[in-house]
Amino acid sequence: MAFFDKTSHYFGEMDLDVSAAYLDQRNFMLPQGQTLENLLGARKYQRISNTLYKYFDFNLDAFNTFIPFFVVSQLQGQMISQGTELPMDHQLWEAARSKDLTLGGVERLNDQMEVMAKIPIKYQLKMLKDFCRNIKSQRKKIDKLLDLYLKQEIHKIYKITNKQLGEIRPLMLYNRNEYMASYIYENREYKSFYTVGAAHLAGQKGVLAHLKQKGHKLQPIRL
Repeated sequence: MAFFDKTSHYFGEMDLDVSAAYLDQRNFMLPQGQTLENLLGARKYQRISNTLYKYFDFNLDAFNTFIPFFVVSQLQGQMISQGTELPMDHQLWEAARSKDLTLGGVERLNDQMEVMAKIPIKYQLKMLKDFCRNIKSQRKKIDKLLDLYLKQEIHKIYKITNKQLGEIRPLMLYNRNEYMASYIYENREYKSFYTVGAAHLAGQKGVLAHLKQKGHKLQPIRL
């Protein structure tokens, strides 16, 4: 938090004020007439529904018309939050606001929505089925990532995430990394504090590599 006193601008991965005002759950819904039950089949849907209720007290019927990616994101968020009041990006956003910093987002809401819309539904269904196949294994994966995050092992976080994303890694990582780095470079006149997902930082196509290519001198700071 001490670094906020040295900056004039704060940029989160997305402008949370804009997302709160314009984000509509209808953006995360399946095309009209489609449901998860139809896409998965009645038996598979019921098995997944029972699993999620058992481990998360999660009512899948309430999300039957939502895209699988949204459902998985909700479940992963529940695992990560572990009872905290606000996710870290929201905590930082409010802290920056309390310091009267100029607020903004590295990515636009529409850009993130377009990325999500390009994820093939077949891949999304596989994500949901894989997640529910072994909940205990999923918890271990999340715990491992959290441990690496606390140890600031960004290269290991990148390698794990890069492998897990499979065929959609260009869409979810590489393309966005390049855009994020360009945004940071274009706003280099400001003394700014940026936050993006940890998996975006490392790697040959990571945000840090792109910034170095643009001539930035970077120095890591261990917290």
